[in-house]
Amino acid sequence: MKNEVVAGIAHRRGSYLVGLKCEPLKGSNLWEFPGGKVEKGESVEDATRREWLEELGVELASFGGVICALENKNYRIHFCSIEIQDRPRAIEHLELSWKTPEELEGLSMHLLDAEFVRQYLISSSTSFTS
Repeated sequence: MKNEVVAGIAHRRGSYLVGLKCEPLKGSNLWEFPGGKVEKGESVEDATRREWLEELGVELASFGGVICALENKNYRIHFCSIEIQDRPRAIEHLELSWKTPEELEGLSMHLLDAEFVRQYLISSSTSFTS
């Protein structure tokens, strides 16, 4: 059974918010779209709202829905279009940064996050906003 995970895709002036996460077991740091596991009985929207409040200290201004879901053998990540108004804080990340799709393409990212960048931000001219 795959772990259900959410990732919030916040867009601002051609850039997307990503966080640098410490991966002590892998001995490296990887960039990711903020989010986390969906708890039992929790909707994708509720999980996204909860994770962004816990990890970034912000409430979502709007939830635009699931852009896509990508999976590997262990995880299914629901990439969700969101809008925020407050300034996010790096509570569970080493650093937060707004990056263009081209800048994201050059970062060391989790594999499914990198796949999302390639499939939906680089090869598509669409920007995802709520």
